[in-house]
Amino acid sequence: MTKAFDTLWIDGLIYKLTLLNFPSYTVHTISSYLRGRTFEASFQSVMSSRRCMRAGVAQGGLIFPVLFPLYVNDMPSPSYFVELTLYADETSIIATSRKPTLLVSYLKSKLNDLHRWLSEWRIAINVSKNTAILFARARRGLQPVPTSDTFLGTNPIRRQNSLSGSNPR
Repeated sequence: MTKAFDTLWIDGLIYKLTLLNFPSYTVHTISSYLRGRTFEASFQSVMSSRRCMRAGVAQGGLIFPVLFPLYVNDMPSPSYFVELTLYADETSIIATSRKPTLLVSYLKSKLNDLHRWLSEWRIAINVSKNTAILFARARRGLQPVPTSDTFLGTNPIRRQNSLSGSNPR
């Protein structure tokens, strides 16, 4: 996710906390903590004017590691052949199938669902940092993988044929 700290949609987070039945005093406290924040920058002896922050939480703040998982907890749920793993603001999608054509189909379907959800909740993905890798148990009898590109929205996801730094045997 691109700049998860800086781009967290505060109104969306407050809405989700309400949906999760957090007590109103907790929602109000978090809202007042996140809203009305300002920043300014300085370079050498020049100071910028003070600006309001419209999104994001303080990086390094103690509350972010709790708030971000609450914000993304309704990410599209995995299906039988597709798993979603989250760690902080990193996400992996793992699709499994004995048939590569089905694997690509499952993956594309999940990516479409995920793209819709990410757009709705204003979460940006840096697609250039994403890679699709196919792992197989054995090379013998492996069916060819479809060559069509895999996309997140309109952005193609790079396909990689090997792990960098791995030692082929």
